[in-house]
Order: sequence, then structure tokens, then C-alpha cells
Amino acid sequence: MIKLRPAALLLVAAVGCSKSGPAGETTDPASTAAAKAASDVTFVRPDFQNTGSLFLIHAHDALRVGDNETRCLEVFPQPTKAVEFSELPPQFKVSSYRARGWETSTMSFGTLLYDGKVALAMVQEPRADDERLIAIMSDYQNALGQYFKFIPGTSARYWFWERGHERLVIVAVKPPKRSMRVTIAIGENSLMDALKLDVTDAAKDVASADQLFATQTKG
Repeated sequence: MIKLRPAALLLVAAVGCSKSGPAGETTDPASTAAAKAASDVTFVRPDFQNTGSLFLIHAHDALRVGDNETRCLEVFPQPTKAVEFSELPPQFKVSSYRARGWETSTMSFGTLLYDGKVALAMVQEPRADDERLIAIMSDYQNALGQYFKFIPGTSARYWFWERGHERLVIVAVKPPKRSMRVTIAIGENSLMDALKLDVTDAAKDVASADQLFATQTKG
């Protein structure tokens, strides 16, 4: 069984390269840093003005920042055998945020809702490969146009789109001797910044991941 995480932590841990896959989890410096990043999040009130031009794509449908909870389940219906989660990190529990998501061995979906609206959402595929990544990138570039920033790396890569008050990021992580993990996250800018899903922190993340996995490979 995959260990479930609160939605926000799942997002941060995903880009921090923390999971080893359905067979189990590996504790390493990246997952420790991801957990700390989630615990350090400062509460922010999202601004839903000037959002809606970016979106998550699933089964020829789209989920946008500002959509309601019902819309989440229309675009990302929970599979029969999926495990549901709704736990929030402690710092969000005194706010108007709610978490909702589900997880299977092949896909995870999670969202942070503020006053019933999507403030941040993610989808993750833990068993992707180069062919699947190419298909994902093609879908998003056809729908959203060219990304504005690409951060390359040996073990991790980031692609960013940003418009108005929202941001979308695709992260591909390929640890040594493991499957590629692709995470796609969209959120209101202030919340994405609070979770360190921004260009500056992504560059630091890539450098740390490359250093970490280079050490593991040598070991």
C-alpha cells in the first residue's frame, strides 16, 4: 500500500522526488526536505481574480483554478479501488482550506480547496516513461502554447506556464533504477510560491536532486 500524504505535502514531496513507488517508500534527504517545506508553508489567501486560462488535462476535459469541488470529481473521477484522502497539514487546519484526493498504484490526484474553490490541484503518474512524458508535453503545449521556462537536469526537469494569477508546472523525476515520476500541478500564484513551486526554488531542487542521485548511483 502506498503511504498517503496530505494534498499539499503530496505536491511538495512529489517534486522533491520522495517516493520509490507502490512497493514501498524510501526515506532520503529529498523526502526530508519536502516534508520540511510543507511544514514551513505560511497560510495564504488565494486571489481568484484573473485565473482560468491554465488547466489540468484529463480524458479530454479540463480542471481550472477557481473551479468548484464537484467539478474536480467530474474531471478526475475517483476510481473504484482508489484510496481517498482528505487530511490537511496542521498549518492549513485553522484556515478555510480543505483537501481532497485519491490515489491508486498508477495515478494520484489531490486538490487544496479554499472556500470550496480549487486553489491548487495536482495529478501524478508514478510509473511514467519517456514516451508518456512526450505525450503529456504534447497535450499541454497544444492546449496552452509554449511553456515560458524550462529547467533542465539529469534527474529532474521542470516546465513552467504562468498567466495572470496562476501557474502550471510539469515535473519529471527519474531516480536511478526507478520509474519516471511525472507530476503536473496548477495553482494560484501566492499558494504556489508558498509551496516553493516557482522557478527559483525549482532550479535549487534540480541541483539538489542531481547531487543526491549522483551520490546514490556511486554508492
